[in-house]
Amino acid sequence: MNFIRLLVVMLYLLCLAFVFSAAVIESGLGLSNLSICYSAIIVCLVFYVGSKVVMYMFLVERAHALRAPYLRRTRDWIWLFGMIIVVTGFGSIAIIAFIFPLAEMSPEDGRCRIGLPLKVTIPLLTFDIVINVALTSIFVHHLGPLIRFESNVGGISGNPYMPSHIGGSLKRLFRKSKPRISVSSTLDGDWTTNLNHENMRAVEKLVWKSLIGAVVVMIPTVINLTLLYHWQGREQGWLCFTICTLDATWQVCVVHWLTVDPIEMDSRSMMIGMRDPRVAGDSASTSTVGTAIPLRR
Repeated sequence: MNFIRLLVVMLYLLCLAFVFSAAVIESGLGLSNLSICYSAIIVCLVFYVGSKVVMYMFLVERAHALRAPYLRRTRDWIWLFGMIIVVTGFGSIAIIAFIFPLAEMSPEDGRCRIGLPLKVTIPLLTFDIVINVALTSIFVHHLGPLIRFESNVGGISGNPYMPSHIGGSLKRLFRKSKPRISVSSTLDGDWTTNLNHENMRAVEKLVWKSLIGAVVVMIPTVINLTLLYHWQGREQGWLCFTICTLDATWQVCVVHWLTVDPIEMDSRSMMIGMRDPRVAGDSASTSTVGTAIPLRR
């Protein structure tokens, strides 16, 4: 199991654990006193921050697998910078959140109200949006060389291939990029056409799924934190649990959608090597015909 798959499994487990814990606290114990109310906000923070860190580590790892599959992670500055930003950013916000959680039994109606102060809510919302957009942009940017490769290979084979209208949009998006791809072996026409057809459809789908996923995964988070801001960081306990559960579940659904295809689960396979379909039955060590597409640095 590679690191990307491990992160996806960890995200599933965190979501399941949060849903179970929320059900026990809300429906089992009931938010009936201050100690349980305080426990509720701590549970929300632990699983919320944990799931966010894992999800953004997943995005950093995908960018590394596409950008520099031959480099160790510790030698890839994008991976190092991304991990430092994710861990330190969410870590510092989480520390402040754990120091200043809001949990009280309302004097008006006697109900548990939990949340975070505005000095945590606003930075958390801003950081969440910025890091999501930044990591997705890096991932899509590094698909640009593959889009150019589609055009170059089409010219070599004498049979230019345009997967779809969306493929044309992608080509226009990346056509100003500098060439960053070299083909390390001679490609014959038949295999080139097959390579063009199969791999570029996968790249095209991966780009648009990544862009859509980056937008939709933020919807419940933005709603939740906006409501917290509106109520000055004090939501009713049941409402906070409901929205956080929807947020965690929606997040897992989006990541599952992004990784349901093996080539999307491990983008590294598109960069390390492309297998010749004529020898697909052979082992990986013999069927790769020197057509790795390393990025020049």
